[in-house]
Amino acid sequence: MNLEAVKLVAWASMLVSHAGMVFAPSSLAPLLVGRVALPLFVFLVAYRCRFSTRDRGGYAARLLLWSLVAQPAWMLLGLPGGNVLLTLSLAVLAIDACARRPEATPAVPALLAAASIVELLLGWRLSDGGAAAVLATVAIFAAFDDAAWWFVVPLAVSVLNAVGRPVEDGALLAIAAFAAGPIVVLLGRYPRMPRLGRSAWWYAAYPLHLYALWAMGVLL
Repeated sequence: MNLEAVKLVAWASMLVSHAGMVFAPSSLAPLLVGRVALPLFVFLVAYRCRFSTRDRGGYAARLLLWSLVAQPAWMLLGLPGGNVLLTLSLAVLAIDACARRPEATPAVPALLAAASIVELLLGWRLSDGGAAAVLATVAIFAAFDDAAWWFVVPLAVSVLNAVGRPVEDGALLAIAAFAAGPIVVLLGRYPRMPRLGRSAWWYAAYPLHLYALWAMGVLL
């Protein structure tokens, strides 16, 4: 699996979306491009938890730490709830809970599904992507042995992302997010790229790009 290529596409998509919020808030195009990002990040976190990370608690702690660093910039940009790193840290904790106590595994997705419905009804999310994104991450983690399952996850996540948008925009957002599935399949066929920097660089880049966009929005 060419994870570095998937990571690059996810980052590029996210940057376009965030830049659009600052420089073209009335344009739908950057938002459409950005809808691919969350499903790809969800996939990457689930893949890492499944195949390459032994210390999931430490992984969740790092995501949470950088989430706290990024949160002031997230709020300065006028974005609601917590940022996506908070969502992904909760997803890793949910996966770890399932892995540590298999007998309690059915309860985790049930609770997350209920939470996502509550968020949908309230029109409010604890963090970017909300409980549905956490549920999608757990589902991908559990379904890696059956590749036929995970392709529906981008569509499930896109439903939550479309909340609050006009109906016609919501349909386009769902289509854009669903494109994440073919992206993973296509990139997975290419030879592996060399690792692009240390993990800490990628973590630090998230709050840095948010603060940079906020500063540019103030100055321009």
